[in-house]
Amino acid sequence: MIKLLATDLDGTLFYPKRRIKGLSTKNRDFLREYTKKGHSLVLVSGRNINVCHRISKKIGSPVSMIGCNGSVIYKDNEFFDDNPMNHDDIKEFYEANKYADNVVAWVFMSDRYPLILVPVRLNPLTQIGVKLYLYFQFFYRDKFVFGEKHLQKLLNDKDARIYKMMAMYGVGQKKIETARLETEKFFDAYGTKFEILWSREAIEFMKKGVNKANALKKFINVLKIKEDDVAVVGDSGNDVPLFESFSNSFVMSNAPEEVKNKAKTQIKSVYCIQDYID
Repeated sequence: MIKLLATDLDGTLFYPKRRIKGLSTKNRDFLREYTKKGHSLVLVSGRNINVCHRISKKIGSPVSMIGCNGSVIYKDNEFFDDNPMNHDDIKEFYEANKYADNVVAWVFMSDRYPLILVPVRLNPLTQIGVKLYLYFQFFYRDKFVFGEKHLQKLLNDKDARIYKMMAMYGVGQKKIETARLETEKFFDAYGTKFEILWSREAIEFMKKGVNKANALKKFINVLKIKEDDVAVVGDSGNDVPLFESFSNSFVMSNAPEEVKNKAKTQIKSVYCIQDYID
C-alpha cells in the first residue's frame, strides 16, 4: 500500500505549467483527496523550501518538503534537518571554475537568499530578459538577487547555510546535452568532494552524500514508513537516485530518455499515479 508520495516539482507536479494557479486542476484535486485519506505527501525538489507553503495552501493541508536536492528538510512546514555545503570548498571550486566551458551563469541557494544568480556569459540585454523571466513566473517565482557581490557577501557570512550551487548552460535541447556531457567532466574532477547531478540544462552541486534519495530515507525512517510503501515520481537527472532506491518509481513522459530508463513506470502527469495506488 502506498502510504507516502514523494514528488518532484518542476517538470513533474508543475507539469503542465500553470503560472497563476500553480497546479493543474487534476493534480490539485488528486493531492487533496490523497492527503484527506491520511496519506503523507512530501515534495522532493531541487528548489528551495519557500514554495512549500504555497502548495500547502493549494491542497488545504500541511506539506513537508525535501529541498535543494536533500540539503534541507521541512516537516509539516517546520524546519527538520539540513546539510549545508562547506564555504571553503565552494570558494575554492568557484574560483577555479567560474568561467568553465559553456557555463553562462552560476546559481546559489541558501538560508539567506533563496536564489543568487551570478551571470558570467550573459550580455546586459540577456540579463534583463532573465530577470523578467524570473519575475513573471508568478506562482513559481522565488525571491532572487543578481550579481557576484551578493555571493561574496554570502560566502563571507560564516553563519550562512549554503545548500546548493548550479552551473547553468542556457535553454534548449542542445544545452541539455551540453550539461549532460559536462556533468561527467565535473564528476571526474570533483566527485569525491561534491554530490554532482545532471538536471536538464544545469549541473547541481551539493555536499557529498546529499541527494533526494538519502534525505527521503531519513524522512521516512522518522515516520516509520517502509520503503515499499513509498512512491516516487520525477523527471530529471536529480531524480535518478530516487528511482534507483525505491521500487515504486514513476517517471514523467516528458523526461529525457536517459532518465526514463531508470524508473519502473512512465506516466503523463502526477494524478495518473492514482490508478496504481488503487
